[in-house]
Amino acid sequence: MNYREEIEKAEELFEAGRVDEAERIFNVVLQHDPENYEILNNLGVIHYTRGNVAEAEACLLKGLSVKQDYPDALLNLALLYTSLKDWKRAARQLEKYISISDENADVLNQPGPIYLEMGNKEAGVSFPAKSLGMNPNQQIVEDFLGRLEKTGKQVKRQNAEIIKDYAEFSGIPLEELIQRMNRFHELVNEEWNELGPSSWADRAKMFYARSNHYILDLLYANADRAAAEKKLEKYGIWKFLNQLPPRLDVLEFGGGLGVVCQLFSERDYQVTYLDIPGKPMDFARWRFQKYHIPVRIIESDPERLTLENEYDFIFSDAVFEHLIDPCQMVDGLMRHLRPGGYLLLLIDIFNNNDMWPMHRPLDFHALDNTLTNCGGIPERISSNRMINLWQKK
Repeated sequence: MNYREEIEKAEELFEAGRVDEAERIFNVVLQHDPENYEILNNLGVIHYTRGNVAEAEACLLKGLSVKQDYPDALLNLALLYTSLKDWKRAARQLEKYISISDENADVLNQPGPIYLEMGNKEAGVSFPAKSLGMNPNQQIVEDFLGRLEKTGKQVKRQNAEIIKDYAEFSGIPLEELIQRMNRFHELVNEEWNELGPSSWADRAKMFYARSNHYILDLLYANADRAAAEKKLEKYGIWKFLNQLPPRLDVLEFGGGLGVVCQLFSERDYQVTYLDIPGKPMDFARWRFQKYHIPVRIIESDPERLTLENEYDFIFSDAVFEHLIDPCQMVDGLMRHLRPGGYLLLLIDIFNNNDMWPMHRPLDFHALDNTLTNCGGIPERISSNRMINLWQKK
């Protein structure tokens, strides 16, 4: 008997956020067709979104025992092992996946971060490099490889405006500040390790509240307005915003140094900067005052979103990999997004390794499920999940 219509109906229900109904249909069909690898894969995804990792793994492995080269199950199993930081098993599944789809440039980007976690920089670079050779029009991959190449190199940007501003704000002589920036990995990791044994969440709360050196990481990546402008241009953000009505109400979630808020303000948007207390927020506030930049500032809690207004566009760059509860935060952001508005998350998926202990892998299945349940519709999702653009119904 062909159960294709029932499977498609259940998949539509799952995409609509009606997970319980989808699961019931999958289980009914599975009783009649216990070796249906598509259903086993879908049930694995459902278990994973609920945090039932053992059940998810069992379903995916059973599906692969029926069809060893089923690409969806191979990729989902790799994502599951990645979330567990079981890098070897994640790499093994991705290698099988790539053997099926080795001509797909997007697929070749997947193993890079995992091999870096395993300490194999050569393999971590070779896969995205091959992908870039197949499709040169991948700014995200180009940026990733460029950042790897820069790791360990010295920054010599004494004339970069944001660096000069921070030297003035902090009272640190410019040359000394440059020297500290060139050691930011070492200094940040020392601060993290000095927090002692505790959960990642407890360490994260203490780290961002107390860190004197995390801001050096932000300065290294955002030395001037031109760098921020170039990134927005590269990822097509300006092109996207130009399609929207003028005078948008814009929120930057995790505004950091405030450079992107400054650029948004220059476009006559009504701009709100939100971040948690710490040196980056203090510096951003100082720059807004110095340059008379009309930006509203919200000081939020790391575990509880503090918002009152609604927005047309919410932007976040390299923030969600730092969060204690990403799903809770994205739920709050969607509740403060106007119907028809857009949420754009740029997520740093590459730097989840020992050099960046304050990062951790995201559970994208759970994040997507939360966004869907909040009325979100995916508009643009890059294959490696670095770009995530959602519209609210």
